[in-house]
Amino acid sequence: MSEVNPLLNTSQSVVVELAAPAISASTNQWEIRLTDPPVYYGSNLHEYHIFIRALERIYKLNPTQYDTDEVKIVYALGWLQKTIETT
Repeated sequence: MSEVNPLLNTSQSVVVELAAPAISASTNQWEIRLTDPPVYYGSNLHEYHIFIRALERIYKLNPTQYDTDEVKIVYALGWLQKTIETT
């Protein structure tokens, strides 16, 4: 059982747990699991930057899973709100 460092606040300990590597049972490869990117509604530039940075982190930390542009685009499309997909 792992103990949470009392010097870390709650949000930091959650980030540490969410970013912990996990082994994929089917391929025996390491995958770093991060929180999902926020849903993108296209309402402002700040929201865009947060969305893009989240995707970049996911792609960079799991290059074997997101190895082609097509896979990256399909993953990103899943996080777009419907009105953005159709414009």
